[in-house]
Amino acid sequence: MGDGLTNFKKEPSPTLPILNRLKNDPELYVRRSVANHVNDSAEDHPDIAVDLAASWKGQSKDVDWACARLVEKWIYASITFVWIGFALG
Repeated sequence: MGDGLTNFKKEPSPTLPILNRLKNDPELYVRRSVANHVNDSAEDHPDIAVDLAASWKGQSKDVDWACARLVEKWIYASITFVWIGFALG
């Protein structure tokens, strides 16, 4: 595993033009990478992730897949957080 791009997770705005260009890449691993980067950034900047997903939705089936993956991860993380809180009392 790599260390990630910590500085860009904290301040993702410099990566937005790159993500916009790569979101329609023909390679699945590139689109997954874009979705993962946006998801990582969403930890500190959920507003940016929501804005990107909203602006990208409907552009193509591949982009819609990436947006759905983001939402899926957020829902899973939220449910896990609530479940852990409930389990710990």
